Amino acid sequence: MKNKDFFSNFFVVNDPASKKNFRGEITGKIGDFAQLLRGEFTKKQIDVKHLEGGKEPSQLFWNTVCDPFCVNEEVLRILKENELTGWKAIPATVTDKNKKKWKNYFAITVTGRTNHIDYMDSVIVFNKMPGGLFPSFKGLYFTPDTWDGSDIFMERADNNGKATAFVYVTKRLVDIFKKHKITNVDFLNFNEFEMDCSSVIIGADDEKYVAMLEKKIAKASA
Repeated sequence: MKNKDFFSNFFVVNDPASKKNFRGEITGKIGDFAQLLRGEFTKKQIDVKHLEGGKEPSQLFWNTVCDPFCVNEEVLRILKENELTGWKAIPATVTDKNKKKWKNYFAITVTGRTNHIDYMDSVIVFNKMPGGLFPSFKGLYFTPDTWDGSDIFMERADNNGKATAFVYVTKRLVDIFKKHKITNVDFLNFNEFEMDCSSVIIGADDEKYVAMLEKKIAKASA
């Protein structure tokens, strides 16, 4: 079992999927799966168009799945003044629902890294759903000395080059966002995070690791 006190200092960044807030779509080439978000596809500037939701962009808004979220100059200033680390900003021109262009926005890409999350360290919990009880892994844990210390970070690609689009942050960043009342973003503590077991199995490529996970699930289900 991992040190829960240590991992209570980390959070998963979640899109609240608000229907009332502006959501954008980045146009043009942005690389393969999550490459722009992961800072692995170089862009000097991006264009974002209204996709759904509110007419005008808020101080922080989301784009399509696996793409970077965007922030305005005020949020960018907060990131810089508090010396929060693990990110880069790409200037963005945002076209709102009424075709008005906003040039004071930036897409946040993630450069901070840690090694992969190991679900063998998570506990198995069962959630009641239509059709019965279904297992989930609860708790996200990585090897602490593989984390580069960044306030915003993602997992490094695995041995097969496979990467995820999960964005993680420190408690320091969460506290700063709350202090400045930055909205349209949710944070879930590592110790409370749950992931459906079947989704983890499907996403894993290493056969030995999959076998270990399946054995862990079977033992918990017995």
